[in-house]
Amino acid sequence: MGFTLLSNNALSQVSDPDEFTPGWDTTGLMYANVFSAAGLTDNFVPGGVKPSVSGTLTVTGGYLKAGNNVNYLDLGITDTDNMTLIVVSRRASLADNRALISNYNGAGDPGKSLMYSAANAQLFLAKADSAGTVSASSITSALGVETGTMLTGRFTAATGAQLNNLTEAKTGLYTLPAGSTLVKSTALRTLRLGGAPTLFGVSGAAVDIAAALVFSRVLTDAELATIRAWLQKVIPSVAF
Repeated sequence: MGFTLLSNNALSQVSDPDEFTPGWDTTGLMYANVFSAAGLTDNFVPGGVKPSVSGTLTVTGGYLKAGNNVNYLDLGITDTDNMTLIVVSRRASLADNRALISNYNGAGDPGKSLMYSAANAQLFLAKADSAGTVSASSITSALGVETGTMLTGRFTAATGAQLNNLTEAKTGLYTLPAGSTLVKSTALRTLRLGGAPTLFGVSGAAVDIAAALVFSRVLTDAELATIRAWLQKVIPSVAF
């Protein structure tokens, strides 16, 4: 059953769609869910992989209540050469690091990962130089809001990465050195929502996530603005 999610559709319409028509370009969309409108293991993408639950997850006040590497969703999808990660979330504490959407496996193998790093947003990436030597880099951007925030990470294999805080109009850029390219995670580890293969920060630290989307391509600024406007209509109870 197809659906257009702009109001409170019945969950039966969302759980196994054969069409998803949100009004923006879904090319390359691998995963999407708005947790106040669908089940924990739903994926709006027709034929898309269904996530699996680890631990205990609940939805309260429009937010999925995850706990860093204790209660999380394994999205069942791996990172691609070019990618966009989108998360609407909020911090429960300024003190603790925690994973938002990630396949981080330690500082030397960070995959493609969007994190809270204490009072900052942080994007991790892995790159290979012309000799094939792999190393990690990151982008950090200070966060000012205490409520909802829409964060995005865009990874372009040939040029670098960009971290955006759309709520506060903040941007962080990473440009690859000459001869380098972004690389995918070792063994193509699956992405997790509210966790990572290797703990980043404090185990069980609260992670509140209202919505998440993953694309296997790099979205434009205009596309991100359109998706933000759509999400604001879908989840009016969450300010971001």
